[in-house]
Amino acid sequence: VGPHIDQLVQLQKRQDTAQDWRTQTQLNVTRTDAVARAGGSGPVADFFSPVIKTTSERINKLQEELTTAEDTDAGKDVLKEIAAARKTYVDIRNGVFAQLKAGEAEAALKTLEGQVRPASEAYVKTISRMADYQGERVRGETDMVRQAARRTQTLMLVLAAICLSLGVGAAWLITRSVVRPLRAAIYEAEEVGQGDLSRDIRSVG
Repeated sequence: VGPHIDQLVQLQKRQDTAQDWRTQTQLNVTRTDAVARAGGSGPVADFFSPVIKTTSERINKLQEELTTAEDTDAGKDVLKEIAAARKTYVDIRNGVFAQLKAGEAEAALKTLEGQVRPASEAYVKTISRMADYQGERVRGETDMVRQAARRTQTLMLVLAAICLSLGVGAAWLITRSVVRPLRAAIYEAEEVGQGDLSRDIRSVG
C-alpha cells in the first residue's frame, strides 16, 4: 500500500499545480484586459502591470515544476501543447502592450478582442486538459490503493484464521495429553477404592 500512497500524493500535487497554473493564467488574462481597456496608463495600468509580471514569474515556476515531475509520454505531450499555446498567447499579449506603449490604444483593443481572447482561451484549455489528465491518474491510483488495502485486509484475516486454527489445535493436543492420563488415574484410583488391589498404578513424568 505504501508505494501506491506515495504515488497518489505526487499525482495529487501535480493536479494541484496544474489547477494553480490555470488560475494564475486566468487572473493575468483578466488583468491584461483591464490594462488594455485603461489605455495602458493611469492607476489601473500602474497597479496591474507589475502584478502581471510577478504572476508570469510564478507561472514559469509552476510550468517548470510540472514539466520536471511529469513521467508519462501522454502528460509530456500535453505539456508541449501548453508551452506552444502559452508562447502564442504571450507573444500576442506583448504585442498589445507594445501597441499601448506606442499610444495605439484603439489598435490594442482590436488585438485584444480579435487575438488575445482566442489565444488565451486555447491556452487555458490546454492547461485544463493537464489538470483533467492528472485528475484521472489520481482516481486510478486511488482505486489501486483501495485494492491493495483490500488485499492486505484479506491476507490479515487469512493469517488470523490460520493462527486461530493452530491455537485451537495446539490447545486440543495439550488438553488431550493431560486429560487422558488423568482420567486413567482416576479410574485406577476408583477401582482400588472399590477393593481391587490388583491394579498397577504407575507414576508417569
